[in-house]
Amino acid sequence: MRTFKQQWRRIRHSKTPLLSADVTVILPGKPQDIRTEDAKLQWKTLERMRSISKISVTDIQTLLQNQSNIMDADAIVDAIFGTGYSSKKITEPTSSAIDLINRSHAYIVSNDVPSGMDAHTGLIPDKTILPDVTVVLHRMKKGLAKNVGTTTTVSIGIPSDAES
Repeated sequence: MRTFKQQWRRIRHSKTPLLSADVTVILPGKPQDIRTEDAKLQWKTLERMRSISKISVTDIQTLLQNQSNIMDADAIVDAIFGTGYSSKKITEPTSSAIDLINRSHAYIVSNDVPSGMDAHTGLIPDKTILPDVTVVLHRMKKGLAKNVGTTTTVSIGIPSDAES
């Protein structure tokens, strides 16, 4: 596992300055199949951003045609699944995308919980992203005990008296 210091050195000495980074969002599936309202809103926001490349991957062939976006990345933000993910087999092309991400040399940051891990139990029924760091939103999830890299918890504005 790469340390933050090692990865920062790699990014700092990269030929592509960080502020002019090429950003590509890879969606495993079709935009019209996005289920949650929050995710739909985020995708619509991304669609308006001409500075960000967007790729919809619906099969392994399309994933393999675009694998250089994963394998050559300096950093990858994992946000494939959310905290609602629970024990089930990961289907293609998402399963192969997770394999590519884990084989890449990119610095991997998972959003809230590594994709493929059950946030409540910590179980990994099939496979999971193996991040360098997990940015946990609001508070530590029960299941985040291992395979999450370094963790850092950030506030998202939920007041403590709103919790049950």
